[in-house]
Amino acid sequence: MKKIDVCFIILHYMDQNLTERTVASILGLNDIHNSKIVIVDNASSNGSGMELKKLYEKNNNIEVVISDINGGFATGNNLGYQLCKSKYDMDFVIVVNNDVVFEQKDFIRVLYQCYNTESFFVAGPDIFVLHRSYHQSPISTQLRTIKNIEKVIQKEIKREYKCSKNFSVTMYRKWLVEKFRDCKFMVKFIQIYRKIRPQRNIEWKKMKEGAVLFGACIIFSNQYCKINDILFEPLTFMYGEEDYLALRCKKNNWRMIYFPQLQVLHTNQGSTIANRVSYREFCRKKRNSINECNKTYKIYIEMYKKMMGSDMDVQ
Repeated sequence: MKKIDVCFIILHYMDQNLTERTVASILGLNDIHNSKIVIVDNASSNGSGMELKKLYEKNNNIEVVISDINGGFATGNNLGYQLCKSKYDMDFVIVVNNDVVFEQKDFIRVLYQCYNTESFFVAGPDIFVLHRSYHQSPISTQLRTIKNIEKVIQKEIKREYKCSKNFSVTMYRKWLVEKFRDCKFMVKFIQIYRKIRPQRNIEWKKMKEGAVLFGACIIFSNQYCKINDILFEPLTFMYGEEDYLALRCKKNNWRMIYFPQLQVLHTNQGSTIANRVSYREFCRKKRNSINECNKTYKIYIEMYKKMMGSDMDVQ
């Protein structure tokens, strides 16, 4: 079994240009020579998976896997992970969305520094959303309890109601931001807005153990890989994997750490098509995603009860 530094797993669906950009940013990192990239095509119907396979067939450091079914986030990434684990002895596995860009050239060197200082099972970087000037990770500074999740469900129900109305100022504003996300004026406006009204949650500035990490980029160390045949619990199609992972880490006393000195850029282009849909269609899609999220949260509550008991049992 070949020893390698890092195996990057990229889950691809439909948008070939996005995936190519992510791959290019990884190949541009320093100290990348002893690493691998595995692209998992999640049953793209436009043939882009096969196009990527042809594009990278002469690159020995890149492998493209074509899945027969679109099993969602967890299943797709687990497929790539099982391929990596069967071939390589890896120091790290990095699961990354295909709309994430690595601009921190010394990312791998800093990753090793972080691990040597604070050994971990799972870690996450600062994930910065360019068009919103917003830091997405960590989602929470600690494991989210049943009470926390119930509050989120109620908040999502209110959002779902706004989406179902003929017109909502809040949703219209969100649609405009997404629709004109690449407009220089909109980018400048948001930058000024963030200076006037900065992000309330400043937890992204501090290293934190036990934080719930955002799923656009998650790092698994060799400690995790040695004892796990899968990365994520395939309980849902697209949402909630971060919370399930945090729950498993808490239950098993696996160190999960957020490192602000690691950073990636998230364009969010893989998760929205606001610039190609009407306001009503945007609301319909948001409503569907909210309903899926709430189903996921209810599953999480049941898992939490089975693994951790009540909120009072968790210290």
